[in-house]
Amino acid sequence: MNCHIILAAKTEKGVYDLNFALSEANLTGYYYRPRVDMELLLDLDPKDVFVTTACIAGVYKYGLPEAEKLILRLHRHFGSSIMLEVQYHDTEKQKEINRFILSLYRKYGIPLIFGADSHFILPQDAALRDQRLEANHIRYEDEEGWYLDYPDGEEAVRRFRRQGVLSEAQITEAMENTNVFLSFEDVTFDRSKKLPTIYPDLTQEERNQKYLDTVYAEWARYSQGMSEEEKAPRLEGIRYETEVVTSTNMADYFLLDYEIVRRARAMGGVITPTGRGSAVSYFTNMLLGFSSVDRFSIPVEMFPDRFISADRILSGSLPDVDLNVANEEVFQQAQAEVLGPWRSAPMVAFGTLKRLSAWKMYCRAASVPFDVANRVAGQLKACEQAVRYAEEDVRDSIQIADYVPEEYRDLIARSEAYMGMVDSIAPHPCAHLLCREDIRREIGIIRLNGKGGKKKTIYAAFIDGATAETFGYLKNDLLHVDVVKVNRETFDRVGKKMPDVGELLRLTKNDPATWRMYAEGFTMGLNQVEQEKTREKVMQYKPKNITELASFVAAVRPAFKSMLPVFLARRHFDYGISAFDRLIQTRDMRSSFILFQEQTMKTLQYAGFTAPESYAAIKAISKKHPEKVLPLKERFLTNFGAKTDAQSAGKVWQIIEDATSYGFNSSHAVCVALDSLYGAYLKAHYP
Repeated sequence: MNCHIILAAKTEKGVYDLNFALSEANLTGYYYRPRVDMELLLDLDPKDVFVTTACIAGVYKYGLPEAEKLILRLHRHFGSSIMLEVQYHDTEKQKEINRFILSLYRKYGIPLIFGADSHFILPQDAALRDQRLEANHIRYEDEEGWYLDYPDGEEAVRRFRRQGVLSEAQITEAMENTNVFLSFEDVTFDRSKKLPTIYPDLTQEERNQKYLDTVYAEWARYSQGMSEEEKAPRLEGIRYETEVVTSTNMADYFLLDYEIVRRARAMGGVITPTGRGSAVSYFTNMLLGFSSVDRFSIPVEMFPDRFISADRILSGSLPDVDLNVANEEVFQQAQAEVLGPWRSAPMVAFGTLKRLSAWKMYCRAASVPFDVANRVAGQLKACEQAVRYAEEDVRDSIQIADYVPEEYRDLIARSEAYMGMVDSIAPHPCAHLLCREDIRREIGIIRLNGKGGKKKTIYAAFIDGATAETFGYLKNDLLHVDVVKVNRETFDRVGKKMPDVGELLRLTKNDPATWRMYAEGFTMGLNQVEQEKTREKVMQYKPKNITELASFVAAVRPAFKSMLPVFLARRHFDYGISAFDRLIQTRDMRSSFILFQEQTMKTLQYAGFTAPESYAAIKAISKKHPEKVLPLKERFLTNFGAKTDAQSAGKVWQIIEDATSYGFNSSHAVCVALDSLYGAYLKAHYP
């Protein structure tokens, strides 16, 4: 039999039991859609799970005698935890079902409970539902007499009376029995951090020590042959970073990724030596194998507090090391082997309708003429692109009215009702859940189709990134990047071992052939500079070192375009505020361009902000939280003004506010620039 019933958790254990049942429905019970078989259903404990018989599409569709057999079987198992669901629809079929339910009620003493078949909440949503069905070519025949809204209790009683099947006492019982849900155990979902560990038998102190032992063992190998002068700043970095990790009890995170990367590499996994994002600003992350970027050997300033700080961890954040890989399947396998079965799984991504897709859906539903639908779609797309590439200070002034004729604006306004609606669910392209408990019980597993010519089945944790962050679950990003594979395979083809980042920088430092690739536009296949417009810009700029290449990567972002001509032409630029200009200039970049968030952080620290405070300030300014920004501004003006003057302090604060709209993470700029540099070196020497 294939029919609907309703299951509700009465206890916290019931929540996890239902998660497991629905996971098994996706894993082993899938036939066109997930299915829970009777054996699995009867494994559920009546103390933890409540059952109702659902609507007429439930147990009744195979005929009333079969329905009785099934209900009786459920009743024998669930006892008082099952009720017969009556509904108020004014159709002959519903009346027949209600009469049958009353016969079982009298025969077996199974209580009645009211259920509504609600397809929308607000009355005005009825038309939207109809339009959505029409747009997707879905039609339900014979909805006459069906109530699909969400009425109050008084209206529900009136409908039962008009239906004329239940007595007043039976109506009252069915309505009052809905209060059974109030008797269920209050389930609160824990929002604390839920770090998995690969050393469950060790105490937290022992795991912290395990992390320290691992870091210093890798340091011993890395520092062989290094001078004391070279060792000193790196040892200081190790001490600072490990103190942050151990004081916040985050050792498990780094030990876990360390083992995953080690295991994956042993199985042939390829990870970029350049790393990704702010994680490369942690020297210890290099020691643990997440990249080969030694921030102390890179002439671009990186701040470890941009990656993590004790304040951010203690306030609820988790570390986040993104891994650029060539063969993510190997890393997924490594995750599973390190954590054990069903402790790791891809996450889901919910696709929501944006303005353009909402418009297209509305046009299909409302039969808007094709030429109108297509023309307005083009106008909306142009508006979206204008917003995307506009300067921050003018972005809010761009209006649809500037692009779409007035005669169509009413139609667009109607289509906006669909904006934000979840339209699809798919495996997340890179995010994976790493869980200390069995994901089948903790979260639930859903079966999805992956990408590719052949339909690939993917079993994903039924949770997205935002929800995982809210409830303290660990997300691990495995990003498939073709450039990683291309660079590695090219080195293999020429019979050379792929150099680490330090060796690459030595090879290219005084190597005109490599930098000629950028100056003369031989950029096909090179990361970040392959597109024609970017190629033209890099030919004009002609980077000659990693600092300039990373700066170029940051400068070609749309929000920097007002300053871009000055930058590309290498015209000197400064703000005429000597203290500020000195802060943001570097050895290789003598102009005062603010390209990186770290430059802003450095300026804030000059004004007395701690490193964690400086990053928090950038986040507050970028998110435009005036209640948070005002005290930060006052503090900055006081402290910076005391070291310079009030006018300079005001001017620099305005520069900081402007820069937060485009300031780039220097660590990430270095990473993508290095990916490009690998390609340029190969192109120059092994064409």
